[in-house]
Amino acid sequence: MKTFELEDTSVEEALNNFIVKSGYSRDFIVGYEIIDNGSKGFLGFGKKTTKIKITVDDEEFIKRKSKILLGEILKLMNIDDFAFETTMNKNEFIINILSKEANIIIGKNAQHLDAIQHILDKMLKNCDSKINVSVDVEGYRQKFLTNAKDKIDAKISYVLSTGRRQKLNPMVPILRKAVHDYIKSKRGVKSESSGEGLLKTIYIYPYKRNNRQYKNV
Repeated sequence: MKTFELEDTSVEEALNNFIVKSGYSRDFIVGYEIIDNGSKGFLGFGKKTTKIKITVDDEEFIKRKSKILLGEILKLMNIDDFAFETTMNKNEFIINILSKEANIIIGKNAQHLDAIQHILDKMLKNCDSKINVSVDVEGYRQKFLTNAKDKIDAKISYVLSTGRRQKLNPMVPILRKAVHDYIKSKRGVKSESSGEGLLKTIYIYPYKRNNRQYKNV
């Protein structure tokens, strides 16, 4: 829930102007509290505006808006056959796209999926919500990490036993984030991205490394 304090000539004007300027419809207004009824004054003197506090369900707003926007993005990609499966994990709202055209939506090296996530993030930026919206396709993100774990674990073991860095294949931002988070959960190692452009390489280092040794990375 989120609250806003507003001033206007009346309660109804405050509500109407809030709806127009904020993008929230009345469906998302949980309620409002009158802080000051204001007064008309006398002959134009002593006039006071009405002050109210509005409470909105911003979580439900973000959920609904993100699905609408995502649907529009997919239609621009000429994807008409799709459905959404949604879950809430703490403050993360996950939209899993179900479609026969999953491979097209994901794209080579997940570049389409990463672009969709980036565009949606930009479109939701002004919503100022604590909820993060993550887009997935047929559970691709989790499958990717599950399939990559053995390889990552083997490289971590090598780093821990030899003290020498190891690298992973270049990845798009959304996959790099998942890999960095996974490596962060392991003791004795850390990871960094290196490279230019969308696809960057992840390097795994001993947690306490000699920076001079890897200065050209």
